[in-house]
Amino acid sequence: MGRLLLRFAPRGPDGEERVVDWLVRDDAGETSEGRATAAELAERVAALPPWAADPANVTAFVPAAETLTVTCDVPGRNPAQLLRAAPYAVEEFITEDIETMHVACGALTRGAPVRCLVASQAAMRGWLEWLGAAGLEPGVLTADAAALPGGKDAATVLIEGDHALLRGAGEIAEVDADNLPAALAALREAWGDDEPAPPLRLLGAGSAPEVFAAAGFDVERMPMPGSVLAVLGESMEGAVDAAVAPINLLQGNFAAKRAAGDVWGQWRGAAALAGVAVALVLALTFAEGVWAGRQADALRADARDLYRELFATDRVPGRPARLMRTRLGRAPADGLGFHRLMGELGGALEGGGAAELHSVSFSGRNGLVAELLVADYDTVERLQTDLAGRGLTAEIGSSEQREGRVRASLRIASTP
Repeated sequence: MGRLLLRFAPRGPDGEERVVDWLVRDDAGETSEGRATAAELAERVAALPPWAADPANVTAFVPAAETLTVTCDVPGRNPAQLLRAAPYAVEEFITEDIETMHVACGALTRGAPVRCLVASQAAMRGWLEWLGAAGLEPGVLTADAAALPGGKDAATVLIEGDHALLRGAGEIAEVDADNLPAALAALREAWGDDEPAPPLRLLGAGSAPEVFAAAGFDVERMPMPGSVLAVLGESMEGAVDAAVAPINLLQGNFAAKRAAGDVWGQWRGAAALAGVAVALVLALTFAEGVWAGRQADALRADARDLYRELFATDRVPGRPARLMRTRLGRAPADGLGFHRLMGELGGALEGGGAAELHSVSFSGRNGLVAELLVADYDTVERLQTDLAGRGLTAEIGSSEQREGRVRASLRIASTP
């Protein structure tokens, strides 16, 4: 995967257009670099492969002189509380109004000092707007000196022309040649007089060794594997310890709008297939819903016809199924309901000889009226006796002989 590194040059006189140093490492590992304005960089970015649109592949360094490092104790029981309290802990170390400053935090551990990288909100907006004009969104934005090789127990100085970048003991700085001895002395004090200072790794050339010796450091010269931007980029790739890794300024209100990482790129194909599958499921669900709706309409029509037939009416208000359940299940206040009376009649018919049930009707006042076709009048009497044994009365409303059988109408109700 390719990588794009950017480093803002120190701000020049007012009115001078700001520039960045850029370094591109392509998929094959080949590098190219140069210096460009925002417009010039936009043209180069437009010619890069799609990987440049992923914030995970874009790292930008800002001048250490325009930032401030602070290590302080922050109260809080969990990372969320520590993050909220950090600006108030940092406030005593700065002279500007904390409301105008942006505070980014390193690793957050309860009871451990918190490393913070501070920049003005105006500077943050300026850097991001400049990058946006070039068509870029970085995944990491940090101070250049913070990316020097080394850790909390190491000291590194990179000489760059008439100024130097320093990193050591959790602090970073950018100083000119005249102030380098004082900066080295302050860096040495960070380890205390009772502890030996670690070897100071020196990148670049231009300062006499005695300057470092006077500050109490033993110098270990390191080769420069290319430009300053190449050194910073190589160091960033090797920074795996969160306790000493450069702090990313893109936090809080300035967090990257798109999550840095190529996870989406890896899963884009699967997400597309999942989208097709979801669309297919939705289409099938819609078709099934249409079919179910038509079936429901047909069932409602059948229910209305059945309601008209059972209750001898042409008017079917509301939902017929609910009306039938209400009417069939309604019981008189002082008697039995339809279900109980129908059940008792069924039990009597089962043991009362051959019988056919032609129709039933029910009302709270009249009880259950059943139209029966039985073998003879003795069968009707046996039904009355059986129902009486069940605590019910069975009055014969009408009866007639028809083709050798008896058609009878029985009104069944609870015994008074």
